[in-house]
Amino acid sequence: MKILVFDRVMRVVGHRLPYASLVADALGKEHEVVLAIPTELRGNTDADAYLTSNFQTDYFPTRQKKKALGTALETRKNLRDLLQKHEPDAVAIPTADGFAPTCGLLAMLGDQSFKETSLHICVMRGLQVLPERPLKQWLCRMSWRALKKGPWQNILLIDPREWSRLKENEKKQIGLCPDPVPAPLPISRTAARELLGLPTEGKFIVSPGEQSHRKGTDLLIRGFAATQFEDSTYLVLMGKLTDANRQLLSKYMENEHFRKKVIFQDRFLTETEFQHAILASNVVATPYRSVDRPSGIVLRCMTWERMIVFNDRGWLNWINQKYQVGVGADAQNAKAYGEALRRGLQESEKFKTNTTAQAFAKFNSEDNFRAIWKHIITSGHVSSPPEFLVS
Repeated sequence: MKILVFDRVMRVVGHRLPYASLVADALGKEHEVVLAIPTELRGNTDADAYLTSNFQTDYFPTRQKKKALGTALETRKNLRDLLQKHEPDAVAIPTADGFAPTCGLLAMLGDQSFKETSLHICVMRGLQVLPERPLKQWLCRMSWRALKKGPWQNILLIDPREWSRLKENEKKQIGLCPDPVPAPLPISRTAARELLGLPTEGKFIVSPGEQSHRKGTDLLIRGFAATQFEDSTYLVLMGKLTDANRQLLSKYMENEHFRKKVIFQDRFLTETEFQHAILASNVVATPYRSVDRPSGIVLRCMTWERMIVFNDRGWLNWINQKYQVGVGADAQNAKAYGEALRRGLQESEKFKTNTTAQAFAKFNSEDNFRAIWKHIITSGHVSSPPEFLVS
């Protein structure tokens, strides 16, 4: 069987290229597999770490700085050109957000470009949003209706909450896809700190990855500044700061007491450094403003037994209610969130994930991610989800 794995990732951050390369690697040992990614990644040393000898890599041209609809239409053209070039028996698109609803809308208008191809897609972003955002809720519903009309043989969802809500009474096969988490590196908390050039003593509140508005870095800084902590407690920001957060942090750093308790490395992290940052923590702060979709950081913390201190809304509140992963508070309230950070540090010393959370973490392993995609592509059917996710 010849299989095309397609992704329009532009830079090696977050999930996207690891998702696509894991799918290609899972299938490449037994089938002829082509991983198609943009030319921007050709010669990228970070990207090369995900490319193995199990599959061929093909690069297609893209134009950057397009609006969402333009990007989706260009992606559709890229895929159509690749189908004509490689003539695969099946296509896997592990991150189909944006592109998939557009194709579905065009199919509703009579477009039959991909009718004869076996296409399997995964949607990462949440399809339900906070109740105070009715317009976005309406847009999500319309997006889902359009997506279902697309030429997909199988639609996978990354969010078990979404899957539970949408799987019933659907003609298409709606499956649940793991959000793949690597096995933890076999190093101690102290060793992880040493490798990152951090102090080895003290309690660390860590925020790993891009320090952006969506992730609520400003809320974390304000919450930490509003709270009294022990002298041995540090706020550790590991990742590239946005300009606004860099300016805010600079303002707070004028206070000598705050300056002594904050450590930051304003740069992009490699995947290994990202793992080290989580393993170096006592608690991981997730005061995200956008809480309508799964968080890979939270799933890593569940797997690697690190408590989170989260914004108690949306998906983060849901996963804590189901799996008890940490301490929550309103991140917009600096004092309340700061107090949650302090309480999280106290409780972290005895924190252990429960058996249900451990089962969920096992479901989200990289090995299970590979196995599920292999089953879907080779059999054409989604697999049955584990029982602990059904309730």
